[in-house]
Amino acid sequence: MNESYAKLADIKDRLADACVLNVANARLVELTAELIETELWRGYGIRSVEHYLTLQTGLSPERARQVAEVAAATVELPVTTGKLAAGELSFEQVHAVTRHQGKFNDDEAASFATIATVPQIRRTLSRYTFTDQGDATSAADPDGQQSSAEEAGDGSATNGAGG
Repeated sequence: MNESYAKLADIKDRLADACVLNVANARLVELTAELIETELWRGYGIRSVEHYLTLQTGLSPERARQVAEVAAATVELPVTTGKLAAGELSFEQVHAVTRHQGKFNDDEAASFATIATVPQIRRTLSRYTFTDQGDATSAADPDGQQSSAEEAGDGSATNGAGG
């Protein structure tokens, strides 16, 4: 049994090295943000930055769309995208946060994403509706009752369970 644990520990260590994928994805996001900002992707027959990425990198159209979405959110989510560049978050985690960009506190979302799986991020962030003032209400209680969502005072939201 000890041999199995040792082998598992070795695999876990090697998986930790895979965070270089996160850094590589961050570089792709960074370059895509530059392409969006400068519009240098434009050219004869190129329909969008997503189309350009598909042609230049071999990404699927869906993946190119996801990369462009994250790249467009880098200004609004510097902490979250910074954690991608540091290898602390996966591209998929950042994309899940990006789907709700500008609707919550970037620091809190990035912190939550570091301890949550992609399905947990999607499920949790989709349950709240955030206004421009930073108030949050649970999607299950659109009237904003305190029992469903409480404003944390810093524009972030917690659910009524104390979390």
